[in-house]
Amino acid sequence: MGRPDKRSPKKRVARSAGQVGKYNNRRTVIDEIVFASQAEGEHYLVLRDLVDRGEIYNLDIHPTYKLFPSFKDRLGRRHRAINYTADFAYVIVDEYDRRRYIVEDVKGPRPRDYVLRTKLFQLLYPFFEFYEVDARQYRRKRK
Repeated sequence: MGRPDKRSPKKRVARSAGQVGKYNNRRTVIDEIVFASQAEGEHYLVLRDLVDRGEIYNLDIHPTYKLFPSFKDRLGRRHRAINYTADFAYVIVDEYDRRRYIVEDVKGPRPRDYVLRTKLFQLLYPFFEFYEVDARQYRRKRK
């Protein structure tokens, strides 16, 4: 009997809402939108309220930005594009009637690739204001 091929692709199993992830976050579904954590879902509710009050516009959930295109190297091997998917993007009109484009990411622990991707994002998209929202502000108090 032959051994299974070690190079066979691993099957990715999608986690459903409520399951615990790598950083003890629980996937949450609000308005039929799946969020990676409860904190991200709660921040969405805050932003949705701001949209309803007319303080922010064009709320985009999980927008993706291209950081590096896909390409073929000299040997003909294909390399995937590198993308950054933020949690939220929206527009604010300030007191001088200027539009400010805001990109936000709700973060707990900061993996190394996240730090690199956000630096590349800020380099390639300087007209966006990037903010990192601390997930700890949405933690539930234990009784």
